[in-house]
Amino acid sequence: MEYPAVADFVKTPLRYDLEPYNFFRIEGHVGKNYKAVLKYLNSVRKSNRLPFDVVAIKTGNKADNVDIASFTAHFEDLETNYLLLRENVQCKGATVLNPITSLSQVTPAIIQALRNITAANYKCEADELEELVAAYKKRLDALKEAFLLSNYAEKHVGLQHKGGVPVGGTFILVYHGDMVAPPPVGGNSNLLTVVEIDAGASTYNKYTVNQQFAKQYNVDAKALQTYTTLVEALNPDDPKTKKIAEDAFMPGG
Repeated sequence: MEYPAVADFVKTPLRYDLEPYNFFRIEGHVGKNYKAVLKYLNSVRKSNRLPFDVVAIKTGNKADNVDIASFTAHFEDLETNYLLLRENVQCKGATVLNPITSLSQVTPAIIQALRNITAANYKCEADELEELVAAYKKRLDALKEAFLLSNYAEKHVGLQHKGGVPVGGTFILVYHGDMVAPPPVGGNSNLLTVVEIDAGASTYNKYTVNQQFAKQYNVDAKALQTYTTLVEALNPDDPKTKKIAEDAFMPGG
């Protein structure tokens, strides 16, 4: 018994007119390596000029593993300023920046090497380079934070599981990330520091909260402010306050 040949539009539907359809079903990606899936979907999307986007978002609270090559536009102004600075340094005769083509390659040792050149004064260039690197890292950290599921969902309300993506929409691949364990809280830890306050006739101890360290644990600004207010009212000299501070700190996920 012979079956009729399958029509080409059934085997390769993406090569035909898609205007009557408003949804692309995407299957077979669950449980597979997200990088391979992302690469394949982007390949299909670009080769067929399909009208939707694809992003990979991670669970957990450890912000890392962002593919910088996909977000070069976020850093173009900083990279342009760096190339101009490098050209200025080269014109003055220094070669320390010659092999450095991007801000991502600049290390504190390179900045210090620029400062240490005695043949000419490079202090202004070293200061400018340090500022550029700091701005680059700040943007990079913000970009990494944006692709945590908790932060992405907060910014893009109304996420829905549809088994695919509508025309003009964004298909979100969610993959498992790492959870950073909560830090030890009591005493002189990275999160809390006991400082001595001079009150004139007397002194007393007080907790201070390392805001930047706490943010590594995906704590939103409002919750962090509430925690800070609570902790700064505690007496570090009372052993019971350590347990209170530990229980009060609630990292996001």
